[in-house]
Amino acid sequence: MSASPHRGPGAPPPGRQAPAGAIADGATVREWVAWLRSASARLWRFVREIAGENDYLHYLERQRRHDPDAAVMSEREFWRHRSDAADHRPGARCC
Repeated sequence: MSASPHRGPGAPPPGRQAPAGAIADGATVREWVAWLRSASARLWRFVREIAGENDYLHYLERQRRHDPDAAVMSEREFWRHRSDAADHRPGARCC
């Protein structure tokens, strides 16, 4: 009975290349930790984007691009304005 070579989690089938950014079989613990940190950071950025937490930063970028000399709302004013606008358009949200 021949022993099959150990294949780690997520290893591609024999004869196939691992996709870019994938952890190769035989990776060190340090490489795994680095990959997990990177993946969790990307996931966290995605979740923040979906939840709307970056909306104020996007607002600031847009304001600087379109009219750099115009006054911008504070973060508190921005969220108050968004909340008031949502209250005046109840059909524009799901809940």
